[in-house]
Amino acid sequence: MDPGHTFSSAMTRLPVAPSMSSTSLACRSLMNPPKSSVSNSSRTMTHHGQRSVQWHACSAPGGDESGSVPVKDPDTYIMSAAMIEDADLAHVRSQLMDERMDGESKVHWHRSNDSRRQNLSELLQSFPFLGVAVVHHETGASDRRHRRKCLETLLPLLEHYGCGSVTLESRGGQDQSDLHILQDFHSRRTVRGPLRLQHALGRNEPALWIADTLCGAVTQHRIGNTEYLSPLFGMLDIVEI
Repeated sequence: MDPGHTFSSAMTRLPVAPSMSSTSLACRSLMNPPKSSVSNSSRTMTHHGQRSVQWHACSAPGGDESGSVPVKDPDTYIMSAAMIEDADLAHVRSQLMDERMDGESKVHWHRSNDSRRQNLSELLQSFPFLGVAVVHHETGASDRRHRRKCLETLLPLLEHYGCGSVTLESRGGQDQSDLHILQDFHSRRTVRGPLRLQHALGRNEPALWIADTLCGAVTQHRIGNTEYLSPLFGMLDIVEI
């Protein structure tokens, strides 16, 4: 890959309910990224230089953004991300902008019906990107802890790929919490390089909608609706922690 990429990420939290088992996985070394629960992506990346990164974080308070059924996958929080080469970004943005419905400021999985969700998954299949989804399960965990644990896995992976800057969708007054988390990761050397973090409005970056779709497709896959994720196998790794 040439230097310069965009990395977009999305997040969702499933409401608290009785616990279910999950795979315990830790990412503590940049030289040892965690194994995936889905076959490795067919696309490969080199690790030279630094990439431009964008993250999309999307959380629906009091409900499930991805349309999951809480009783089937409780206490679960999912953050997904997609890496796109800068050379492909303009085309991807244009395609996604065309997918907006009347009155929409952005493409949103939660507001889409089954047919549209399938179309979005198939559209993503045509895009040149690398995806990863981190699934954190912990009974009774707060949103902040779920988010922190996902970032604790994703940020070292991004750094391993040579990413230098991360953009999350703004959550207003909660943005400062993300900065504090990254600062703590730097001090504890969870993140060892000069990884930077910034925030932006999701509606202003269509590439961020890819991650929202990935997050929704993974959530549906986990509760037995595999049709949305099937087109993306080979393009997406899923890590459970």
